[in-house]
Amino acid sequence: MKDLLKNLNELPCVQGSMLITSDGIMIAAELQPGLDQDAVAALSSSMLMTLKRSMAPFSPVLPEETILTASEGKLIFLSVGNACLVAVTRRNLKLESELVEIRSIARKIRQRCELSV
Repeated sequence: MKDLLKNLNELPCVQGSMLITSDGIMIAAELQPGLDQDAVAALSSSMLMTLKRSMAPFSPVLPEETILTASEGKLIFLSVGNACLVAVTRRNLKLESELVEIRSIARKIRQRCELSV
């Protein structure tokens, strides 16, 4: 998994990425220096748990994709089976091209997760 996270981080807009369970437990992370792994994991976990609680009346599963936009960048959450890929991006993310690449890597992670079960 770490190799796919490293590939994701090679995109110009991506500052870091991690894979966390739907319960918010970190599986793997690759973050650039300056990003606090614990802080990103805690924020991601909190966001996932809030999404899970908020969506419970409508669906027992998390959305396939959620994008949280802030002044300095974005957190992109992509469902990869029983886990979630979190990408930390700069604010200049090009939705039409770079998001396609992020989704492609998420599909590869999903395939690996399915193979390992």
